Amino acid sequence: MRSKRATSADVAKRAGVSRATVSYVLNNRADQSIPESTRRRVQQAARALSYVPNASARALRGKLPPVILQVSTAMPFGRNLGELTDALTRYAAESGYSVVTFQSGDAAALEATIAHLQPQLIETSLPLSPEVAAILERSGIPHVDGWARLRDADGLTIVCRLQVERLLAAGCRRIAYLGAAEDDLAVFARDRQEAVRELALAAGLPEPPVSAHPMMVTTEQLEPLRAVLREWRSGDEPVDGVACYNDFWAGALLRAARAEGIDVPGELSVIGIDDEPMAAYLDPPLTTVSLDIASYSRGIFDAAQAIIEAGPGEDPAVPLPGPAHAVLVERETAAPVRTD
Repeated sequence: MRSKRATSADVAKRAGVSRATVSYVLNNRADQSIPESTRRRVQQAARALSYVPNASARALRGKLPPVILQVSTAMPFGRNLGELTDALTRYAAESGYSVVTFQSGDAAALEATIAHLQPQLIETSLPLSPEVAAILERSGIPHVDGWARLRDADGLTIVCRLQVERLLAAGCRRIAYLGAAEDDLAVFARDRQEAVRELALAAGLPEPPVSAHPMMVTTEQLEPLRAVLREWRSGDEPVDGVACYNDFWAGALLRAARAEGIDVPGELSVIGIDDEPMAAYLDPPLTTVSLDIASYSRGIFDAAQAIIEAGPGEDPAVPLPGPAHAVLVERETAAPVRTD
């Protein structure tokens, strides 16, 4: 038997408030002054009871939640964008908003979507084409540029700094960069490659060799990478550490190294980015860097809320991004930290 669906009366009873207060809070009524402590209590009660407002009834009353439109391009690999959308949706729901995600390069479809939804705010998480940027400008709808906020908070290079610092701590003296060749990933790959280069040179290491490859999913596709590894490992100063574009490329590198008889981490230290679920199950398990997407999403939503609450034509004090938070996830593909 299905459990009984929670009602607004259940939420009111749990929070110790009236049903009207529950309605005011969950509908984000700007004309009602609700203490922040009461607002939090109602939101917590609604979450605890898994309360879902009746969308049909709200539509009849013209009370559908205001929309935040998230616009992004499609990303071919990785879970970060999905986690960003999930966190943003959660924060928005807690404050009475609904997040609609538009993920397409079709500018005409975007224009129609904006006209249909009439969102209160548009958030962009990734770089957009000039055509799409022009549509957002013409719409006149407030806009939070999440991509710019991530760059301002050093989120694009902090992961590379942790990679290089860990390779240096392992005693690596010649670091290489394994990048992605996909056009959709170029903006990330370019910044990460340059960050690895600058950090290596600043540490007194030689110019890092670079090789970019498309996603490798078959043994045949590993052959070019195996050839690169042979080149990197030849000569008087063989590459002994590789910073990879992300965990998928690092996984391919581990497979290619095994095929070439290169011991990881004995001869070659390897570090990825993103801490994908499969990273812990590679052989050996992958040392990688994880970016705190939840905190990044929180910053985006706080900025969005400040803009919405300021109202049209106002210049709100939008919260500045704090430094991006990333952590090194230690496993077994980086040589032990040297203490000498």
